[in-house]
Amino acid sequence: MIVRLVMGIIALGFVGAALACFHMFIWFAFRLWAGWTTPWSAMALVGFDTVLALAFGLVALLSSPGRVELEALQVRRRALENATTSLALSSILVPAVRTAINLLRRPR
Repeated sequence: MIVRLVMGIIALGFVGAALACFHMFIWFAFRLWAGWTTPWSAMALVGFDTVLALAFGLVALLSSPGRVELEALQVRRRALENATTSLALSSILVPAVRTAINLLRRPR
């Protein structure tokens, strides 16, 4: 599990580097082939990135949890309720069992 997590983090680093290189290529292409030698080539990339970020953010904001997510949340809640009940029961039973054992061991 840990190895997969580390590999995933490393992969995300390489994806970020690839995206940065792609941005540099697009900026260079704007400057070289489109003749945008002013800062407008960089502003065009910033605008495009902003539109993409807003679109993905809007999709994330408007999407609702699916059936699997809701079921997982329900299972988690039940597990927490059961753990709480189990903990409460054990906190009651342990002293009672100790008292019963002590009463049975006592000489008569």
